[in-house]
Amino acid sequence: GIIPTDEAGIQKETVAGLKDRLEEAMAPFTRKGIAFKQLVEHSLLTPSCGLAGVQEEVAILALELLTGLSREMRKVYG
Repeated sequence: GIIPTDEAGIQKETVAGLKDRLEEAMAPFTRKGIAFKQLVEHSLLTPSCGLAGVQEEVAILALELLTGLSREMRKVYG
């Protein structure tokens, strides 16, 4: 999961920050020869854990961030 699960962490997050973190997390795999595009094509973007413990508007924000990250990754990597 890429989205923090605490309310403060979610509220501080940006799509650009998530994209940077995701690319950094995938770097060890690409250094081993796995194509980044292949990783992206076979990935599922999720929060780090469930969102049941946060307020509804924060859960909605987390899902909006995931949607934005998905759009950005598709725009950049196809």
